[in-house]
Amino acid sequence: MSRTGKRHISYHPNISKRRNIWAHSSNAKKCISVISNISEGIGRSQIKETIQFLNFAKGSLFELDAQLTISFDLNYIDSSTYERISNLILECNRLVQGFSNYCKKKINTTK
Repeated sequence: MSRTGKRHISYHPNISKRRNIWAHSSNAKKCISVISNISEGIGRSQIKETIQFLNFAKGSLFELDAQLTISFDLNYIDSSTYERISNLILECNRLVQGFSNYCKKKINTTK
């Protein structure tokens, strides 16, 4: 995060409790979005649609990772929490990408 952005956010010290509640809610929605997109993609009849929804899920994972980094930069979370959650996000991304690769191979073998 840029120093200007960090300075701008930290300029308002009275918003931390409200922001933490908002950030928790926002991140919870992104976690639900990841699961929902994977589920919806699996439920689609066309494998290309499945891949599209897996890409949506990966986008939500990248958003979570960005917000995790911002939270760490603003000292909302400590380094061990950052590392633990970051590793979970990386693992989820790896699994979603692996499933996406499997679906792409399935398309290529059915042609």
